[in-house]
Amino acid sequence: LRGQIEIGRDEALNVRLIADWSEFNSGNRTIRPLDNLGMAETLGALPLPKFGQTRNNLDSRENWEFWGVTLLVDYQINDNLTLSSVSGYKTYETDFLFNTDGTEIDITRSNFQYDTEQFSQELRLDGRWKRFDFLLGGYYLNEDKQGALGLIRANIDRTFIIPNDDTVDALAAFGLLTFRATDRLSLVAGVRYSYEKKKDFTSIGAIFGGDFLNGLDSFDPVTVFSTRSDKDSWNDVSPRFLVQYDVSDKVNVYGSVTKGFKSGGWNAFTAEASFDPEKVWSFEIGGRSEFMDGRMRLNVTAFYYDYSDLQVTTTLNNLTVTTNAAEATNKGLEVELVARPVPAWLVGVSASYLDAEYDRFLSPFGICPVNATAEEIAGPCNGAAPGQTRTFDLSGNTLTNAPEGKFNIRSQYDFDLGGDGVVSVFGQVSYQSRVFYTQFNEDIIGQDGFALVDARLSYTSPDERWNLAFLAKNIFDKDYFQNVVRFTSTSDPAKDRFSIGNALGYPAPGRSFSAQVRFYY
Repeated sequence: LRGQIEIGRDEALNVRLIADWSEFNSGNRTIRPLDNLGMAETLGALPLPKFGQTRNNLDSRENWEFWGVTLLVDYQINDNLTLSSVSGYKTYETDFLFNTDGTEIDITRSNFQYDTEQFSQELRLDGRWKRFDFLLGGYYLNEDKQGALGLIRANIDRTFIIPNDDTVDALAAFGLLTFRATDRLSLVAGVRYSYEKKKDFTSIGAIFGGDFLNGLDSFDPVTVFSTRSDKDSWNDVSPRFLVQYDVSDKVNVYGSVTKGFKSGGWNAFTAEASFDPEKVWSFEIGGRSEFMDGRMRLNVTAFYYDYSDLQVTTTLNNLTVTTNAAEATNKGLEVELVARPVPAWLVGVSASYLDAEYDRFLSPFGICPVNATAEEIAGPCNGAAPGQTRTFDLSGNTLTNAPEGKFNIRSQYDFDLGGDGVVSVFGQVSYQSRVFYTQFNEDIIGQDGFALVDARLSYTSPDERWNLAFLAKNIFDKDYFQNVVRFTSTSDPAKDRFSIGNALGYPAPGRSFSAQVRFYY
């Protein structure tokens, strides 16, 4: 639900208040075992013959609620200066109960609850003077996240409770200057200063006995095993340079160099070490062009991204954590062609090529058994001593969720009913090549390339105040995983000799049909 009120408007001042709210409640989520390392299989769990079949021993759920308000103020000081303000307040609540092993056997389950509160403020001053355009601004963000993770495993008389409290304060100042050297050539230079301060508290404890708890944030662990309280701050100066040239009124080419920055932090719900800030230099060249009296548009972009301390999300000890890769590079090409052969018919084609790999990255993966043989130490243990963490050189591996190729073709035709509204028919085919879901590039922790076909039939009222649509997604019911992880909490130690965890896949939604109604005020 989204609403907008125009509080005041005149020639110089425009004030708008936007409020939005959304709620999502879903049950029966599942995960699918992919190997024979699970404890559930040892205890007699039945196989899942159908890809989308669910076999849970509890009523799982994924519930969240979001609401926010945004105040937009634009004030035109004079013909050359405009002052803008964007103020925002948002809250987000989530409650997630999950059968972690994905079987009917009571092995392990997870309960995750999180509340987030966020306030942000941005001020911008836009101006023009002779051949110069400029933008000056500042930004402030305060975010407070409080949550708890509950974990339980069969044959253990306790529920592990891991509360977490995380606070972020961020400040930024930025400026952008555009010099119109000629009527066709523009030179742009900008800079952004960023400062972030974070505080993080995590404790790991347990409540003994009793049933699995559902009110995690209302209980204090009876026994606390460890606590971690940290605070740190980071700052960065990020420049941007852009050259833009209009070859003609219909063709534009550009080249840019930009530095990016992402602050460091700590992993919630774990006692693992902090992760460092990520920095990237991005280099882009491209062109935008129009043909056939504006009825055809072609966009081409080539890019090269050079990362240092790339932040990598992975699964470690049953939890999602962030680590740093020393160096990584992405390079690729994106092409998009959009055409309108006749006013009522729109056709679009887009394709991309991506070469993304780690240039230098040492990462832990599993543990060398305490009773490892000499052959295992030299082989699967990769030189690690018995009982120690295995470490692998992942240089040359493909980045996670980085398909080499993507392709999409889409088409929409609008039937004008002559004053009685418009009926639109839309269809698309999208394809992506193979991806890996962890940095280790295991075949089982990945997804082969696949194609999806979607369609939509919609009606828009004559005054464009409301719209009714019928949607069909994944029409041919393609089976694929939207994520694959490894959990040591679900694996059988007798079979999982190197403690890498049980491979489990999250099936993506199959064929679905839905209806959608939108009202515009």
